[in-house]
Amino acid sequence: MTDSGRGTSCRGESVTFTPKPKAEFRRVYVWDPLPKLNPTRLSLAHHEAGHVVFLEWMGLGCQSAEIGPSGGLTHFPKRNSEAPKPAPDPSGVNTATGAALFHAGVVAELLHQGHTLRHGPVRYRADDFQRAEMMLAEVFGAHRSGAHFYAQKFAEHVLKSRWARVQEVAQHLDENGWVGRSKIEV
Repeated sequence: MTDSGRGTSCRGESVTFTPKPKAEFRRVYVWDPLPKLNPTRLSLAHHEAGHVVFLEWMGLGCQSAEIGPSGGLTHFPKRNSEAPKPAPDPSGVNTATGAALFHAGVVAELLHQGHTLRHGPVRYRADDFQRAEMMLAEVFGAHRSGAHFYAQKFAEHVLKSRWARVQEVAQHLDENGWVGRSKIEV
């Protein structure tokens, strides 16, 4: 939904407007290297919190999230198998915005460690990147840096605007979700 061209409208506790990032998803960008991230349980907690908060922003909520010694996992909401599929999106905006959900984890880690996306998208080896790639490739073709940069910048913008919530979820995961891979309800 847009509000007179000002950007995408999102509903949280109150109505907030999230403008589109200044990245063109059909432009070619040079891939930036992923900065060296310090792999701590708090970084992992921020990663999963990024997914949780982005799901909340999308209005989907999150079933649960967990972190443990071997990694983390965000449980997506259960889908209604009879729900109609959305119409194809020839512009690619909805697809790139949806792919931001998968990039939200690494973007939250980057923000937590003081990094921002600058000149181009970051490529990283993880299932999240591969899921975003599969989603974006359907509309833009394989390995399109502009589509990934748009999705990453969009995730960055949403998470920055909800950073207090990201930290709240990350702190809860760090304190309660590490030992024994205990699940938490968010």
